[in-house]
Amino acid sequence: MINFFGYHFRKFDFLLAIFDVVICSLGFFLYAWLGLASSQSTTPQLMSPILLSFATGLILWGLLFAVGINTVPTVGKKSLFFLKAIIVFFISIPLIVPLWWVAGFEYEKTPLLTIPAIFFQICILIFLRLVVYKFTRYDADKTNILIIANKQETAVIKDIIQKSASHYCIKRALNISMLYRYPRFNSVKYCQKNDVSKVIIGNLRSREDIIPLINLGYESIQLISLDLFQEQELGKINIERLYNYMSLIKGDFRPSRINFVLKRTFDIIFALLLLILTAPVFIIIALLIKLEDGGSIFYHQRRVGLKEKHFDILKFRSMRENAEQNGVQWASQNDDRITKVGRFIRKTRIDELPQLINILKNDMSVVGPRPERPEFVQKLNVTIPYYNERHRIKPGLTGWAQINAGYTDSIDGSKEKLEFDLYYLKYFNPSLDLLIVLKTLSVVLWPDKVH
Repeated sequence: MINFFGYHFRKFDFLLAIFDVVICSLGFFLYAWLGLASSQSTTPQLMSPILLSFATGLILWGLLFAVGINTVPTVGKKSLFFLKAIIVFFISIPLIVPLWWVAGFEYEKTPLLTIPAIFFQICILIFLRLVVYKFTRYDADKTNILIIANKQETAVIKDIIQKSASHYCIKRALNISMLYRYPRFNSVKYCQKNDVSKVIIGNLRSREDIIPLINLGYESIQLISLDLFQEQELGKINIERLYNYMSLIKGDFRPSRINFVLKRTFDIIFALLLLILTAPVFIIIALLIKLEDGGSIFYHQRRVGLKEKHFDILKFRSMRENAEQNGVQWASQNDDRITKVGRFIRKTRIDELPQLINILKNDMSVVGPRPERPEFVQKLNVTIPYYNERHRIKPGLTGWAQINAGYTDSIDGSKEKLEFDLYYLKYFNPSLDLLIVLKTLSVVLWPDKVH
C-alpha cells in the first residue's frame, strides 16, 4: 500500500494513476499542438499548452477516481464499469470544454472539438484496463504475509483482510511464543523461501518479544503492527486499543497553520461555486417540497460544532412537519416520518445542499465529521470513548466517515463512524480533503454502494 496524504492506494493502482495522468496529458498536449498548428486564430493563449494539458489530465483522472473506475474492473462488474465510464464522459464535458475556451484555445471550428478528444482519451484508458483485466493477472501483485500474533489477534487480522478485499496471501500464522518454543525456526529464511514481504505483528507482551523479529527488519522485510495495518486497510482507528488512540497525540499530530488556511480558502471557493451551479436545483426541490405537503422548505436544527459550540444547521426539510413532537430520536433508514420527496433528497444527499450557507458562515467546512445534535452528543460522550475528540475540527458537509459508513441510527454505528473520524483527524490535509470530495460524487450517484 502507498500512503498518498492519508489515502492508501495499492501499488498497482497508484502506478496506474500516474500512467493515466501522463497519457491524458500527452494526449491533450498533442491535441493542443495540432490545433495550434492548423488554427489561424491570433487569440493569445492564457495558459501554456503543457500546463493546460496536465490540468486536463488531472481532471479526467479525478473523475475516474470519483466514480470508482481508477482501477481495473472486477469479475462480473464490467457493465457497471462501462456505465461509469459513460458518466465520466458526460461530466467531463462541462468541466474541460470551458477550461480550454477560457484558456484561449479557439480553433477554426469551436472548442467543441475538445469533446471528441475527451472521448478518445477515455476510450484509451478504458481499453488499457480491459487489456490488463483480460491478459494479465490483476491480483498477481498479491503480497505474501506472515502473521505473528495470538489467536484472537490473528482472527482480527483475517477479518480485516476479508472486509477490505485486500490482495494478501497469508502464508502462515504463528503465535509469538512459538518462536521461543521452537528456536530452530528461522523466520528470516522462512520469509525468503516463501517470498514473504510483510509481517503483521500483534500486541507484543514484553521487550523480549521483539528480539526474534529484529533480523526481519534488517532483511528489508516490512514489519507492521496490527493497529497500523487496520488503519491502512480499513481507514479507521480502533478506539478499543489505547495504543492506537495514543498515536493521535504525538507532537507532530496537529496540522500546520497553512493547512487550515488552505482548507478555509477551499471551503469558501467551493461553497460559492456550488451555490451558483445548484441554484436551479434549489428552486426545483423547494417547489417539490411545497407541492407535496405545503409545509416549510427549510429546516433549522441545533448541532454541535468545533470545540463543542452549538450552531443552527440548515437543511431541506425531508420529514413531515412536527416529526419530533414525541421527542428527539434518530432517523432510521426506513423512517415513516420521511416524506416522498424527503426520501429522494436524503438518498442523493441533496437535503444537505443548504449547508453551503453554514460553510460560508464558518460554522462548517466542506470536509469534516458530521455534526450531531446536542442530545445525541451528550449520550454518545458517555457510551463511546473519546467521542469528544471529533469536535477538535469543524464539522463537514461530507467526510471520511460519510463515504465509508453512510448514515447510522445506532450507538454501534456511531462508534464505527467515530473510528473513521479519528482517522481523518490524524491524517487531515488538503489533498485528502480533495479525494474525499471526489469520492462523494460516487456516493451521491450510487448511494447504496457506500464502501
